[in-house]
Parts: sequence; C-alpha cells; structure tokens
Amino acid sequence: MRLAWQIASISMMLALPTLRHPLWHLTISVIPASLFFVFWLIGGIDLGRHALLGALVAIAVNAGIVSLPQLIVGLKHRRLQDMFIASPVGPVAYAMGTALSRLIYVSPLIIIVLLILTLGGFIPIRSLPMIALTLMMTWWVGSFLGFTISTYISNIVYISGVSNLLGLLLNLIPPVYYPLSLVPNEFSWLALLIPTTHAAQLVRAYAGTVNTGVWDLILSWLALVIYGVICSLLVAFRSRWREA
Repeated sequence: MRLAWQIASISMMLALPTLRHPLWHLTISVIPASLFFVFWLIGGIDLGRHALLGALVAIAVNAGIVSLPQLIVGLKHRRLQDMFIASPVGPVAYAMGTALSRLIYVSPLIIIVLLILTLGGFIPIRSLPMIALTLMMTWWVGSFLGFTISTYISNIVYISGVSNLLGLLLNLIPPVYYPLSLVPNEFSWLALLIPTTHAAQLVRAYAGTVNTGVWDLILSWLALVIYGVICSLLVAFRSRWREA
C-alpha cells in the first residue's frame, strides 16, 4: 500500500502540469499524424491503417524511452530529484511514479487514436482490452529502459539527443509503422530482436490486420515479458539515481 501511494503521488505531481497545456499533446501528435498521411498517400488506406496501429505502439514506448529520460534529467537539473532521494522513496517507486506520469501525459492521444480506429471500423471493440494490455507492456519496457539510461546521463542536452535517437531506432526503423511482411526475409530475424516489433505484431493481430498463428502470438508475448523483466532488473540493480 505504501509503495502504491508513493507511485500515485509522484505520478500525479508530475503529470498535472502537462495536462494543463494542450499544446504539448498537439506537439507529440505531429509525427504519428504525418506518418499516417505519408503512408496513406503511398499505399492507400490499408497502409495508413498500419501506420495508425503502429502509432499506438510508438506513443506508448516513446512515453518511456523519449519523454521519461528528459523528465528525469530535467528534475535533476532543477535539483528536484534531491527531494525524492532525501525521502524514503526507492528507485522502483520513483521509476514507476515518473513513468506513470508520462503514461498519463500520452493517454489522451492514445484514446483519440483508438477512437479513430474503432469508429472507423479498423479494429473490433472486443480487441481493445488486449491492445491496451499490449500497450501497457510496451510502455513498461520503454519506461524502465529509459529510466535506467537517464540515471547515467546528467546533461539535459545529451539526454535529449540520446532519447530521441533511441525513439527513432525503436519506432522508425523496425516494422512498427509498417507491417513486418515488408521486411526482406533475410532481415526479419533482426527485426524480431526489437521489442517494438513484437508489440506492433500483437496490436495488428488483435486488430485483425494480419493473420498470426497462436505460436507467433506466444512468441511475441514471451519476448515482451522477457524485455520487461530485464528492464525491471536494470532499474532495481543497475540504475544510479541516488549517485547521479
């Protein structure tokens, strides 16, 4: 109960200021919207649908791998992290609280994209719980990885470059905005080493965009769980937030 209260308190304290500025939500929607129109113009509505489904994954992982590290380093730069270090808050509570604040921050955009896809008939309503679960797992992986990285970098300029580069590597290069079937066979194994590939495959499978076998679904879930466990262990044992 104490851990849950710490996480909730940190998340709301950091999320409320961002929710009061709608322009920030418009800013983070520019890239997904732009890629949707580009893919729609190139491959029609079917490829545009893939782009929107991929945007859900990109938004979820970017909340952790792009937005979270910049928030963490910003807190260190303003000496606000010292307040958390001086309190009886551990790295897991601090990581979960800050990560949850970023999830709250991007939730309106995720809901809007889901509404567009559902009302447009692109995804069945019955698939929404599994898609939401996939996005939560994706956010978990990105957040704990992003938190660990942020504890090793104190310069706010450097962390911005590193986090944005990781966001590009996890979202634009692997088959997130576009289907895995477009990747040449000799490179498909490489794509499957990336967690966002599995997240995008799961979202597309539950949306009915691709035909995926049961074992493929199990493999993708297993990959996300393994990445989630590894990133959680990194936060617990390798993060250096008190020494930063």
